[in-house]
Amino acid sequence: MKIVCIGDSLTYGYGVAPSKGWVNLLRASTKYDIINKGVNGDTTVGILSRFSRDCIDLNPNIAVIMAGTNDLLTGRSIDNIVDNIIYMVKECLNNNVKPVILIPPLTLPKLAEMSWYSSIDYNYVNNMINSMEGLFENNLRDILLVNFNKLIPMLEEYYIDGIHLSPLGNELIFNKLLSEFNRQMDQL
Repeated sequence: MKIVCIGDSLTYGYGVAPSKGWVNLLRASTKYDIINKGVNGDTTVGILSRFSRDCIDLNPNIAVIMAGTNDLLTGRSIDNIVDNIIYMVKECLNNNVKPVILIPPLTLPKLAEMSWYSSIDYNYVNNMINSMEGLFENNLRDILLVNFNKLIPMLEEYYIDGIHLSPLGNELIFNKLLSEFNRQMDQL
């Protein structure tokens, strides 16, 4: 089974040793061919522009898609984010690839303000991330949706800079995905 994980720096594993990122933890703990197509700083527009090359053309069985945080950090609308991800889901379905949507973790505002930009409204970003599950559920049926915005505790030990996850945060994503994949493998 081939699984492509596509997204931004949260998929890439920014800020942690390669062996500590959730994609590599998944690769090391399963027999699946898992490909990391996370790109630091990418948005849903960027991911959409490379989706055919970096996902569909690789003929995966499953595409794991996590995106939207950078869009929100740069002021893009939640509707555009959801539309772009829905388009990726449709591309998967049209090419017999099972899509799995991951809703990204929330930001940790005080740490993010110190590490990145204090001018960004991180509470707004978190409100929009919190709204994603409902928006996807209204637009996508029978798609595996895994929500990380409530899984990662809002504590500094789970973040390296308020946006990117520490090894502990990556481990939580890995454990949840491994559990989901094991539970739903017959459906995937």
